[in-house]
Amino acid sequence: MHPNADVAPLDAFDQWCLRHLLGITWQDHITNIEVRERTGLPAVSETISQRRLFMLDHVSRMPPLADAYEAIYQDIPSDWRR
Repeated sequence: MHPNADVAPLDAFDQWCLRHLLGITWQDHITNIEVRERTGLPAVSETISQRRLFMLDHVSRMPPLADAYEAIYQDIPSDWRR
């Protein structure tokens, strides 16, 4: 599965919510980009990506014996998937 496949429904729902809050219908023919410009809000997928990077940076600076550090950097058996 593509890594962005799990956030695509979140982006669609976020876009629907913004349109609903602004009172925009499909008959208004307003693009998603215009809706984003009106609100000034980033897409949910962008927020998720930024927070994932922040957490990875946070965990990577932990001491090697921390549980979170070990969970990310330990050797995984070849028959497992991360």
